[in-house]
Amino acid sequence: MFNTARIKHELKRLGMIREKIEKVLDAAPEGTIYFRRRGKKQTPLPYRLIFIEKKRKRTRIPDSEEKLIKGLRYKKYAKHIRARVLRNIRALQQSLLYQPLDESFLAFGGELFADCREYFFGKRPGNVAFDALKERQNPFQPEQRRVKTKLGAFRTKGERDIAFILAELGLRFKYEAACMLPGVTRYPDFTVLHPMTGELIYIELCGLMHKAGYREDMAEKLEEYARGGIYLGYNLFIITELPDRDLDMEALTDHIRGIFGL
Repeated sequence: MFNTARIKHELKRLGMIREKIEKVLDAAPEGTIYFRRRGKKQTPLPYRLIFIEKKRKRTRIPDSEEKLIKGLRYKKYAKHIRARVLRNIRALQQSLLYQPLDESFLAFGGELFADCREYFFGKRPGNVAFDALKERQNPFQPEQRRVKTKLGAFRTKGERDIAFILAELGLRFKYEAACMLPGVTRYPDFTVLHPMTGELIYIELCGLMHKAGYREDMAEKLEEYARGGIYLGYNLFIITELPDRDLDMEALTDHIRGIFGL
């Protein structure tokens, strides 16, 4: 179960550690320490690495400079720990910003208990334009939606697979909703609400990219999207389906996670 209080407590603790690390780094001497072993006894010899006029300089630190060695050791360790602390902080903050509706929540009543979900998980980012979209509005060949599922009817098995992945990740999406572009209306396969920014993200499944005519049509479509401020790799993503080969569900799930930073 998602425990907001516990995560906030851990974030507070990590924040205190981060402050202590920053103080150590602020007070630390210039340079980085590293050790080189020499001799039969393998005694570590401390060196100091500094940059003078953008040139790297390495100097041996005598044992008498115990205070300098100690300060540089603290600094090197603090840099290492800071990176780990920051990764943990980002992961926990992401958990607070985004929590998918899990199966138990859906089974319990879904959107009927949206206010309860907001109390426990926090408010989801919204988008008025997304809420106004109507699904399955593509007027072209509606009879071709032959793949029937509990999520609705889709044209291909690939679209069905993408829909199930989006649903499993707790992402809100709409299928074949109208997208108004300058001079033309397109119907992207999936319009997805970004769970952290509230932006609209578009996903197109291209199943016939091995055909020249299809590629030409897709290039024209990308031009139309760009004129409407929808750019490939920014808020538009293409998934290519190879002929006679099923989608790799694990790789596809990782790809979609990467798109939304999950």
